[in-house]
Order: sequence, then structure tokens, then C-alpha cells
Amino acid sequence: MYNDYLILPYQSKKVFNKYEKVAVVIYIYYNNRLDYYYNFIKEIPKGIHIYIITSDENILDDLYSKIIRNEKNIEIRLKNNRGRDISAFLITSRDILSNYEYVCFIHDKNYKTKDMKEDTEIWEDNVWQNTLCNKCYINEILSCFEENLKIGLMIPPAPYSGNIPRWYTNSWLKNYNNTVKLLKQIGCNIEIKYEQFPISIGTNFWVRTKAIEKLYKYNWKYEDFDEEPLKMDGTISHAIERSLSFIVEDSGFITKIIMNNVWAQSFLSILQQDLVKTFQIIGNQYGIRSLYELSYFAEREKKLMKFSSPQNEVYIYGAGDRARDCKLVLSKLNIKVKGYLVSDNIDVDEKQSVYCIDVVNNKNEKIVIAVGVNYKKQIVDILTEKGMLNYFLY
Repeated sequence: MYNDYLILPYQSKKVFNKYEKVAVVIYIYYNNRLDYYYNFIKEIPKGIHIYIITSDENILDDLYSKIIRNEKNIEIRLKNNRGRDISAFLITSRDILSNYEYVCFIHDKNYKTKDMKEDTEIWEDNVWQNTLCNKCYINEILSCFEENLKIGLMIPPAPYSGNIPRWYTNSWLKNYNNTVKLLKQIGCNIEIKYEQFPISIGTNFWVRTKAIEKLYKYNWKYEDFDEEPLKMDGTISHAIERSLSFIVEDSGFITKIIMNNVWAQSFLSILQQDLVKTFQIIGNQYGIRSLYELSYFAEREKKLMKFSSPQNEVYIYGAGDRARDCKLVLSKLNIKVKGYLVSDNIDVDEKQSVYCIDVVNNKNEKIVIAVGVNYKKQIVDILTEKGMLNYFLY
């Protein structure tokens, strides 16, 4: 999944003139952000047919007054609410998927609690900005399909915000087994492992319809979907949204995660700021200062416990930042530290328990070497020369 990103120009100069092959399908259930959606809908090139599907007839008047009165190429479809956006995609849009070569499917979102309002709007902005931000960007996406016949699916990045960790966590949740079952049910032969994170979270995408024929040609019925109120996880709907890239791969195509370059620039800046904050916290709490140390942390703890049990005391060789981080880790493991060792008398500070190595005469002392990489060999040589071989490289 790590090579599957495409950063596309916000103001592309690509020309696409086969709009009769293209449809955009929008599922809208909530009416509180119709003005926001219209800002994107009006950017869709005029030759593309737009379908708006809803399960709530109460918002039809709002749809007509805020969106459809300004557009002539929009068709409204009303559906049963069972299955929400997934049934809108697989049942209400079945004929659309059969009649067009390229289809964009996108839907609204709404927060369930006020504390999730900001996270939900960040997720929604990710989806709409990276799918339908403007005519030039849409032309770029369609040109990518035409120029690379292996691309079957293009999706926005998984959601990333303070309370939604899907972008950097295993997003199966309770849906691995039901996704495996679904893939077999619709006739896919692909085998997936739990370690393969699903990269499609939510049914928001551009697709070459040929790439998902096995999914939409299956004889879906409303009864196949869970009744309301829909569970938070583990339903057929959750399996379907996670299955998309695997179905595409089974059909001989590839999936690309797409971002427009303006959004990507902002996203990278946020990521860096968040990574700095994260490592400040785990550095202060656990003495972890790098991705390598993070990946090695659990293994190193086991080795330290094997090297010195809580009944033993150790010296730390070093007196800098790394030594202090080491002391933090040893304290959490209940390993007592006698003091810090240095090579030169000039750095000795007995009030701070910093001693010169020359004052340690017991060759069996346990010593944890906690210095920068460039100094480790030098210290190992010093200890080896003194016959002090009971050391651990931190």
C-alpha cells in the first residue's frame, strides 16, 4: 500500500472530452451541509451525468432549491434507507454502474456527537477535496484512467484527525472475517491476510466499473443489509467498503490513493506537527526518540530484563540525553541504577552520581552503554581492555 499514492495537480491542464462515459453518483441523507456539497457539484464538468440519491424524502425540497435548480444534468433517485450509502451504490446505482465506464461515488457524513464535529468535517473535507475539488482535477483523474489501463480504483486517503486514527492503524476492526466471507460470496479468488490493511475506508471513490463487476453484478437486495439502527462495526456494509481494493486486485487492476497537491501540502505539514508532538510525549514518557527506537522498544525491554532483573543494580555508561532516556526506561522496569559512568575525570560529578570508569574495579559490574552510535565502539573497547564484559548496548 505504501507505493499506491498519486498526488495530482489541483490546477491540471489535462483535457478530457469523453464525458458521456462518466457519471457522478452522490448519496445525501443529511441536509445540514448542502451548500458545502454544492460548491463541489457545480465544479463537475457539464457533460457528466450526475445522480443524487437520498433515503429521506423530507430533504427533496432542499435539494431542488439549493442544488438542482442550478443544474440541468442531475437526476434524483429516492431509495429505501436500509443499507444507507452501500445500498445506494449497489442497488440504486446498479444500472449506472452498468452503463458508464467511469463512475465517481461519494456520500455525505454527519457527526453523532458534538465532540466529533471537527473530526467528521476534516474527514469530509478530505473526501470531497480529493475527489471532486474542481473541473481541472476531475479531468486529471479521468485522464489517469485513460492513460493507465491498469488503474481500476482511485480513493481519497483514509481519515486522519485527532479522534479518527484510520490512516495509521489496522482498519479491519471487526471486519476481517466478514470481508473474507464477502469476497468468496461474490466469486473472488484473492486470498487476503489480516496483516494486509484495507485501504478503502468508506465508499468514496472513482472507479473503472469493469474493475468491480463482481461486486455490483451480484444480486444484492435490501434484505442483505442490516436493519436500522446500524451497528457501529462488523456489518456487511463495513465489509463491502473494506473489500473494494481487493476486488479490484482480483479483477487484474490496481488501486491508487489520490490527493490534490494543495491538500497534500497541508496534510504533510499537519503530519509533521503531529509527529513532533507524538515523539515529545513518548520521548518524555518512555525515552523513545526515533522510529527505530519505537520499533525496537518492546524487544529491547525484554533484553534489558534478561540482562538485569530488578534485584540487580546497573551502571549507565554515559551522562547525556541518551543516558537520561535509558534511566527512564530502567526505572519503569524497576531496574536500579547505581550511577552514571564517564571516560574522563573532567565529566565527573559525584553529587549527580557521575563517576569515572577508572573507579569501578569489579569486573562483574553490569553496565548499560547509553551513548550515541559514534561512541559505542570506543566504550566497548575501553570496557574490553579492562576485562569488563558484562555490558548491554542500549
